[in-house]
Amino acid sequence: MVFKPPVVTSTDFGQVDLSQGPVTQPVTVTNPNPGPLPVTSTTVTGDPSFTPVSDNCSNTAIPANGSCIVTVQFAPTAPGSYSADLAIATTKTKTKQSSGLLTGTGIWRLYLTAAGPGSITDSQGNTCGPPLSGKVTCTIPVTTSQVTLTGAPDCPGYTYGCYFSSWAFACGGTDPTCTITIAADTNVEATFQYAIG
Repeated sequence: MVFKPPVVTSTDFGQVDLSQGPVTQPVTVTNPNPGPLPVTSTTVTGDPSFTPVSDNCSNTAIPANGSCIVTVQFAPTAPGSYSADLAIATTKTKTKQSSGLLTGTGIWRLYLTAAGPGSITDSQGNTCGPPLSGKVTCTIPVTTSQVTLTGAPDCPGYTYGCYFSSWAFACGGTDPTCTITIAADTNVEATFQYAIG
């Protein structure tokens, strides 16, 4: 009887805030055969941000049509996309190894506040504002180490118009464009004013 290789579930760890530490997820390994399937080892290859932290598959036989679990930790060290493979080695299958894809994204959180009649757009294409009144705060996941922000006044129908006034927190000054390097969760506020006739 020729055994089919085990099926390793591809697992996406999603967006992980770098300030909040690593996350773990169980990865399911399924035996599609009508008899037990011996597993000799499990290995994570690829980006070292993925590591196995517990393994109940190695040196065991997965029951017929059953499954076992390998718990994997994802600990990104910088913003961006990451990937690796969880490889399962067996002895009864023609293909001695099968694998499943592990993916995840490291992010910082950028808290943008638009105060007054205007909006903030970042270089990733996200826009925050304008608020219906007062101010609005948006949480933006950042996957790069540098972001450019642009403040744009927005007051259609107001006779005298409006203007960008100033930045606060991680940005400063009165230029409506600001570029910041992000190495932690970051706050930025832009203030807009109505012109007085």
